[in-house]
Amino acid sequence: MLPSGLHNHKDALPAAANMSHWVAPTRFKPAAPADGLIPRPALFQALRQAASARVILVQAPPGYGKSCALGQWFELLRAESVPCAWLSLDEREAEPGQFLTSLEAACQAANFFAAPPNSQAEAGRIAKALEHCEGRHVLFLDDFHLAESALARQLLNTLPRALQWVFISRARPAGLGLASLRAQSECFVLPWEALKFSKKEVRAYLEADAKPDLPDRICAELAERTEGWPIALQAVRQWLRAGLKAEAALRRLTGRCAELAEYFMEQAFAGQPEETRRFLLQTAFLERLNGDAANEICGIADAWPLLESLERRGMFLACVDPNREWHRLHRLFAEFLEDRARRANIDLKRLRMAAAAWFGKRGHGAEALRYARLSGCSELTAQTLESLGGWQYAIQDNLPEVRAALDLVDAEALPRFPKVWLAKIYFDLKAGHPKRAEQGFKSFSNQLRRQTAGEPATESEVRIFRSMLSIYCDHELESGDAQASQLETLDGALSCNEDFLQAVRWNLLCVLHGQGGRLGQALKAGDQAIEHFQRFGSLYGEIAIHFHQGYLFHLQGRLRHAWLSLMQGCELAGKGFGKDGDLSMIGSVFLAQVAYQQNDCALASAFLESALPHVERSDAWLEVYVSAYATALGLAMAEQDEDRGREILNRAIATASQRGLPRLQQAMLAYFRDFQIKNAMQGKQPVEFGKLDLSGSQFHPLTSYYAERLRGREMLLNGQAEQAARHFARHAQALHSSGQIGHCISLRILQAIAQSGSGQREQALATFEEALMPAAAEGMRRPFLDEGEAALRLVEEVRISAGRSFDDRLRNSFLSDLLSEMDAAKSRSARASELLTQREQAILRLLAQGCSNPEIADLADVSVNTVKFHLKNLFAKLGVQSRKEVVSTLIRNPDLAANAGWADELGSEGRTPCA
Repeated sequence: MLPSGLHNHKDALPAAANMSHWVAPTRFKPAAPADGLIPRPALFQALRQAASARVILVQAPPGYGKSCALGQWFELLRAESVPCAWLSLDEREAEPGQFLTSLEAACQAANFFAAPPNSQAEAGRIAKALEHCEGRHVLFLDDFHLAESALARQLLNTLPRALQWVFISRARPAGLGLASLRAQSECFVLPWEALKFSKKEVRAYLEADAKPDLPDRICAELAERTEGWPIALQAVRQWLRAGLKAEAALRRLTGRCAELAEYFMEQAFAGQPEETRRFLLQTAFLERLNGDAANEICGIADAWPLLESLERRGMFLACVDPNREWHRLHRLFAEFLEDRARRANIDLKRLRMAAAAWFGKRGHGAEALRYARLSGCSELTAQTLESLGGWQYAIQDNLPEVRAALDLVDAEALPRFPKVWLAKIYFDLKAGHPKRAEQGFKSFSNQLRRQTAGEPATESEVRIFRSMLSIYCDHELESGDAQASQLETLDGALSCNEDFLQAVRWNLLCVLHGQGGRLGQALKAGDQAIEHFQRFGSLYGEIAIHFHQGYLFHLQGRLRHAWLSLMQGCELAGKGFGKDGDLSMIGSVFLAQVAYQQNDCALASAFLESALPHVERSDAWLEVYVSAYATALGLAMAEQDEDRGREILNRAIATASQRGLPRLQQAMLAYFRDFQIKNAMQGKQPVEFGKLDLSGSQFHPLTSYYAERLRGREMLLNGQAEQAARHFARHAQALHSSGQIGHCISLRILQAIAQSGSGQREQALATFEEALMPAAAEGMRRPFLDEGEAALRLVEEVRISAGRSFDDRLRNSFLSDLLSEMDAAKSRSARASELLTQREQAILRLLAQGCSNPEIADLADVSVNTVKFHLKNLFAKLGVQSRKEVVSTLIRNPDLAANAGWADELGSEGRTPCA
C-alpha cells in the first residue's frame, strides 16, 4: 500500500516514450575530479561502520570535497561487488515527478532493475522493482540541497529496507525525519570534521605530483589555517605548481586572497538575503558568538533564528559546544567577511567595544580584553585589564594578551589603573629592564600613598610584588630573610579564596628559602605554590615551580629527583606553550646542568644549543642564567677550549649588565678564574690575574659557592695547602648543614686535594670518601673529572689503600667508571694540547697570509695584546721562535696544517701567500 500522493505522477510529467532518456547519463556517476585524489582510509573506515544504517547523511559547506570523497567510496563499494547507483541532482528534481523519473533512470543505469519500455516513472513500480533486489544496494543522491522535497521521506518509508540511501548535501535536510531515524539507529551522520584533511593528508595532497618536500611546520600551519578545507588546499597546490615558495604560499593564504574571496562570494555570500549578509559582516570579527551576544552587539532581536538558519544551510558556521549555544565561523570565511565589512564601512570600533562590554559583564575576560584591544580604545583597554587584575591576570597564562594590551594603554592613564601599572612594571622586569621597573615601582608607591579615589592595590598585593621585584632585580631592596619573614606573616592577611596571591607568595618563598640555603623549607613552599596554581588553573605558574624544585633537588645532589621534576615541567611546558617557548628553554637549561653533572656532555650540549641563545634574548631569572653559563663554561673547560670559555664568560657579563644581575657576573668571573688557576697549577700557561671584586657574594649561595671555591684555589696556588684545606672544610660543612650536597661534594673533593697536598694522606682519603658516597648514589661524575690529575690520584689511592675492604657494588662500580672516564679525559687532554683552538687557527691563518699584529687584531676583532698572547701559545705548541718558522713548520707538516684549517691554502709548489 503506497502513501497518498505516490500512486501516479503522470499528470505532473510531460508525455514521452521513455522518461529515462531525459536524464543526462553523466549524472549517473561521480564527476571525475580535475586535480587528482588522495587515499582517505580514515574517512572510508568511518563510512564502513555505517553499513547497516538505512540513511547516511554527509553534510558540509561548499568546497569540502563531499562529492569527490563519496565518489571514491562509490567506486570502492563497486569494487567490492556492492550494487551502487549514483544520481547528481539539480533544481529540476525538486519537482516530484522529475525526481521519480531521475531516480528510476539512475537505478536502471546501475542495473538495479530493468524498467519496462514506454512507461512513465511511478513510485509503485520503482518500489516493486526494487523488491526483487537481493542484499545491500546503495543509492547516492549528490547535491541533495538542490532538490530536497517531501517525496524523499515518503520513499524512505516505502522502498525496501535493503536499499541504503546516501544523501550528500550542503544543507541539513529538513524533511527526512532525521531525528526519528537517529532515534531508531537507522541514520548515520558523518561529522563535518571527518571531511577535513589531516596534516598527513595535507602533505599527501600537496606533494602528490609537485613533490615540494614541505617542512612539517609548513604542513602543520597549512592544516591549521585552512582547517583542513580542501578547496583552500587546492588553491595552495596551484600556487606551488606555479612556482610559489611554501613560505610565500602560507603568507598568501587568507580569506582575502583573490581565489578564495571569489569562491566565498559566489558560493556563500552573494546569494544571501540582505539581512543575513549584514549580520555576517557585523559578527565576523567574533571568535565565537551566540544569539544573545549578537543581539546586543548588533542591536537586533532575531540573531538566534539567523544562526540556526546559517548552520542548517552549511554557511561555514559550526557549533563549538555540546549544548549548541556557541558558534564560530570558519577562519578563512571570517577573514573574507571582515574585509567586506571594512569595504562596506561597517563601524567595527563600535561593534568591538560593544563586544568587550558584553563579554566582560559575563565573566569572559580573555574575550573582553581582546575586543577592547581590537577597538583601539586605550581607556576601555585599561579598564578591562584593570577589572581582570592587571599583573595578576598576566601571570595566569595570559602573558601575550596582556603584553599586547599594554602597548595600547597610554602612560598617562596608568596612575588611574594601579593593577595595570603593576603589569607594566612586571613586563619591564621580564624584558630585562630592571632599572626602569624599579623606577616605575617607586613612582607607583608614591602615587599609592596619594591615592584618594578608585580601588588601589591591597597592602598584601604590593608587598608580594615588592618581593618579586627584589628577586628579579638581584639586589637587596631588603634582606632575603626579612622578605621571607614578611611573606610568611601574610598567610593570615590573605583570604582563603585569594589563590593567585597565595600561589605567588609561596612561589617567592620557594625562591627566597632556596637562596637562603633552607632547601627543605623551599621545597615545601614549592608544593604549596603548585597546589594554589593548580587550584585556579595557572599552568605557567605550576611549570615554573617544577623548575624551581628541580633546581633545588640539584642543589641537594639529588640528580634523579631533579631530572624527574624538570622533565615533568618540560612535558607540561611543551604541551601548553610549545617546545620552543620560553618555559621549555628554561627547563632545557636545568636539564643540561643535570646531564653535565652526570658527565653526559653530549646531551648537555644538545640541551644548551638552542636554550642558551633563547634565554639570553627572552626572560629568565638569576638561577637560570647561572646554571646556563656555568654549564656552558664547564663544557668548554672539559674540552680545554679557553677561547670558547672566554666567549661564554663575555656573554654572561653582557647579560648580567643588560639585565642588572651583578651576582651573575661575580659567579661567572669566579668560575672562569678558578679554571685559569687550575690550569696554571697543572703546569699550563700561567695567566696574570687582576683583582676580582666578590663583595656581596655571601648573600647568595650561588655566588658564595663560586667565590669560596676560588678563594680556596688561590690558597692552593700560593702553596697554602693547610689553610686551603681548612677553608674548604669550613664551607663544605656549611653547605652540608644547609642541604646543598651537590656543591658540598665539589668542596670536599678540593678539601681532600688540599689535605693530600699538605701531607695529610689519611684525612684526605677519609674526606674523599665523604664526597664519593653521595656522588656514587646519583652518578655525579663531573666534580671529580673537573679536578683532573689531582682527583685521579685520589681515586687510585682509595681503590688500593690498605685496610679498606668495601663490598659496596655501587661504590666500586662508580670508582671503576670514574677511572675509565678520567683516563679517557687525560688522553683527550694530551691530544688537545697538541692541537690548536679555533681562535688560534684563525690567527694562524692570518699570520700565514702575512698580516701584522695590528692587522690580525683588527680582522679577528681582538686587542693587540690578545694577539700577542695567542701567538705566544702558538709558538709554544709548535716549538718555534718566529713567524717564518711557523709557516715552515706548516709546510713540512700537512696534518698540522689541516688541523689549523689552512691546508687548502698551500700552493702546488708548497708556497704560501707570505712566503
